Amino acid sequence: MFFKGNIKVRIIIVYLHADLTARHQRQALQAQIIEILNASHSAQYHIIIMGDFNANLDHFHLSVSKHNKGCWQYSLFHYLQQNRYTDLQLIFGSDQTSPGFTFTSPQNDAITCIDAIFTSPSFSFAPLYCHTRKSLRTKRKVYNVSSIEESDWTAFAEYSEKYFRNHNYKKYDTLSANKQSINILWTKIKELLITTANKTIPCIYRSPDDLIPKPKTLTSCYSALKRLNHILLQFRTKYLSHSLWPDASK
Repeated sequence: MFFKGNIKVRIIIVYLHADLTARHQRQALQAQIIEILNASHSAQYHIIIMGDFNANLDHFHLSVSKHNKGCWQYSLFHYLQQNRYTDLQLIFGSDQTSPGFTFTSPQNDAITCIDAIFTSPSFSFAPLYCHTRKSLRTKRKVYNVSSIEESDWTAFAEYSEKYFRNHNYKKYDTLSANKQSINILWTKIKELLITTANKTIPCIYRSPDDLIPKPKTLTSCYSALKRLNHILLQFRTKYLSHSLWPDASK
């Protein structure tokens, strides 16, 4: 798909074999998907990969936390992690250390997480909300900014600084001044802010029917913002390129 701003998006829907005895077929399919991901990256696509991976994400994250190489079922997960793809369920879930379950076995009622949505590290759109967790399907996450104490802001600053260093954000200083770089910068800033907020800022889950009043400090600025917007529109490029300047008396 092609969007305004020279943005190309490729959506990949995955279904891996449920039968773990079909090892060669699963490995061949994972290798084929990885080839498609590499080709998409080379063609500068923003990528969404989603679907039924038929591999337990909880076990994968546990394996990674213990620095294990993991088994062949996790080849695709390892690729996504090594190439810094974002697991949206981890980002937007209530527990950022575990994605939660998405499937209940009809045979023994065992619960596992085998469905997921990942986005490429340069994905430039607004955050996508992951609805695979049943408890979040009818609620939205709201950061409870009004209850933040000074210690929370200190924790926010410390964690964001740590995230900045650990993920080598300094390298983005060398980006060229173009639209693609702006998209990359905004994506990385958004990633830092969301991750830090999830770790340090208290939040609540609100029903879509709940009306959250806008703070007075915001509504009192509406008239000034409206006036400022009117002024800025007088300086549009199409006017300036024809030496058409706004009337200062208005």
